[in-house]
Amino acid sequence: LVSCSADMSVRLWDFQTYQCVKTMHGHDHNVSSVTFTPSGDHIISSSRDKTIKIWEVSTTFCVKSLVGHREWVRMIRVYQDGTLLASCSVDHTARIWSLPSGECKTELRGHENVIECIAWAPDSAGPNINESVSNGGSEISKRSGPYLVSGARDKTIRMWDVTNGLCLFILTGHDNWVRGLIFHPGGKYLLSCSDDKTLRVWDIKNKRNTKSIEAHTHFCTSLDMHRNKPFVITGSVDTSVKVWECR
Repeated sequence: LVSCSADMSVRLWDFQTYQCVKTMHGHDHNVSSVTFTPSGDHIISSSRDKTIKIWEVSTTFCVKSLVGHREWVRMIRVYQDGTLLASCSVDHTARIWSLPSGECKTELRGHENVIECIAWAPDSAGPNINESVSNGGSEISKRSGPYLVSGARDKTIRMWDVTNGLCLFILTGHDNWVRGLIFHPGGKYLLSCSDDKTLRVWDIKNKRNTKSIEAHTHFCTSLDMHRNKPFVITGSVDTSVKVWECR
C-alpha cells in the first residue's frame, strides 16, 4: 500500500505487519495523489508544488520529475498498459505524459475551473464512446482511444480523445464540484460523485444520467469500485464510507 500526505511525504506500507517500510521525501508541498505503475516497480506522486515525481520502489530514489503544470497537481492516473500518465490540476488543464520519456504529449483544455478528478476509460468502454460521438457510424473507424474522462469544479464531466486532445462530449447534471469518477468494468456506464452529495450513473453511449442517488449528507469526495465484485464505495465529509451494491 502506498499513501501520501500534507506532511509532504510518500509512504510505503506492509499489509502483513501494517508497518511503514519506506518513506520518500522530495516534494516541497502537500502530496495530493499517489499510485503504483502496473509493474509495481515505481510509485508516482503529484503535489501542490506543481510537480509529478516518479520513485523507484526498491531504492526509494526519485528517478524523474515531470514539470509543466502551472498550479497544484490534484490527481494522477496511469494508463492500464503503463505507457501513459494522466494528470489534472488547479490550472484548469489535464495533461498526458509519456512515462518512458517523461515528455508531455498533450494538454487538454476546456474546463472553466479546477479539474478535481480523472479516470482512464477501460477498453470495454471504447465501443460505447465511439457510438456516442459517431454520425451514422462514419466516425467510429477514426477513433481508437485511449480515452480519458475528467471532472471539475465547473460541475461538468468531459470525455477526451487523448490522441488528438479533442473533447468528445460533456456531461452536465451535477450541481457542485465533481470529485470522483470511475468506469463500470463492463464499459457501458460511468459513475461520478460530487459535492452536491450525490452519486450518479451515466449511460456513456447515450450521454445521459440514468440514476442519481442522494448518497451522503455532506460533500461526496471519493469514489471507487471493487475489482471483482459489484460494489461501489463512496466517501464523504460527513465522516462515513458507504458500500453500494450494483443492481
